[in-house]
Amino acid sequence: LVSDPNALLDPNEPQGQAFLAVAPLDDPFEIQQQYALKTIYYSTEGDRWVFNYGWSSIGSRERSSMDSPCEMAGISICRNSGEGKKTVAGLDLDSNNLQGSLPDDMCLLTSLERVNVANNNLEYLPSCLASLSTLDVLKVEGNPNLLESAINEDSLFCANGRSWDILTTDCHEACDCCTSCS
Repeated sequence: LVSDPNALLDPNEPQGQAFLAVAPLDDPFEIQQQYALKTIYYSTEGDRWVFNYGWSSIGSRERSSMDSPCEMAGISICRNSGEGKKTVAGLDLDSNNLQGSLPDDMCLLTSLERVNVANNNLEYLPSCLASLSTLDVLKVEGNPNLLESAINEDSLFCANGRSWDILTTDCHEACDCCTSCS
């Protein structure tokens, strides 16, 4: 499930930092969800985000003021996953100063329906996002450093007849399956 198991052992890598943060947890569901969120945070310089309430404390047993990741800034949708647990289904991190790359490990959030990372400084989108069957809305416009190859008609985002309710990007991108551009 983890994109690079060796990175878990390197405390200088986002995956290693996330692994250390969630290591005290016991519940496999919580470990997976919070690990995925932590890799997003560490991979995109979360300490420099405009709105990062709750992100630095996820995975910590000291997060007494927060019952679930659903209370964190930028979590826009949570769904009941059964057994009294909430799963993250929407991320709205628009205009939040995300830097760098979204990690492949974010696809461990298998219930994602909406992802809005528009107007940041992202350079890479994990191709696994296209394989998340529940993901219908992806907004990535306004990321000037996003590699042009990240979304185009040859990429996984448009391959195999993949359709989107909403897929927005910058108008200079070649994207046959995009629903709009800005």
